[in-house]
Amino acid sequence: MGDAAAIHAVHAAAFPSDAEARLVDALRDAGHAAVSLVALESKIVGHVLFSPTRSNQGRGVGLAPLAVLPQYQRQGAGYDYIVVLGEPAYYRRFGFRRALDFGEFAELG
Repeated sequence: MGDAAAIHAVHAAAFPSDAEARLVDALRDAGHAAVSLVALESKIVGHVLFSPTRSNQGRGVGLAPLAVLPQYQRQGAGYDYIVVLGEPAYYRRFGFRRALDFGEFAELG
């Protein structure tokens, strides 16, 4: 909870209004912050919140809001690649390719 003000500031700076910042505050205050992650660069520069959702498919979590301070946006993360474990057809639409296509990774599972 000690990071609440810095997290609020990141969301308020990243969006045209403070609506997302207030949403994060409200979800946290209501005990609905299932997972809250920050990005650090000597201070909090980014934040993502997962909060519980419910649908006719059952219980889940929603990934939103996600915010990065404007001066840190569009810089990448300083890594050459990201690996995700999941359904290739799903992740392909986000630009991911199968690790086996690069010949350096063994298939998992």
